[in-house]
Amino acid sequence: MVDNEANKTPLAGAGKSAAAPDVLGGARARSIVSGCARSTAWTATLNELALDTLIFRNCVASGVDTAGYVPPPNIPSAPDTRLIDVVSSIQGAPRK
Repeated sequence: MVDNEANKTPLAGAGKSAAAPDVLGGARARSIVSGCARSTAWTATLNELALDTLIFRNCVASGVDTAGYVPPPNIPSAPDTRLIDVVSSIQGAPRK
């Protein structure tokens, strides 16, 4: 009988905790932005969605912070900013 114990490979994710990722992922970033914008029209601008840019920016920063990540200091919030650009700006934010 051959001992196959040494030939076993660990299962993907084995031994890892279910802790949050080290950086904010795309799905979470989209969730934060769409929640603040009340829209998933990713190519729409803040102006087209009739959003108050300051309130929107603060909402996104708060969402990133509440999710356990460090909000970037340069979250775009000009009237011509598209939602997808905001997603891109917060995606990859480091964990606190």
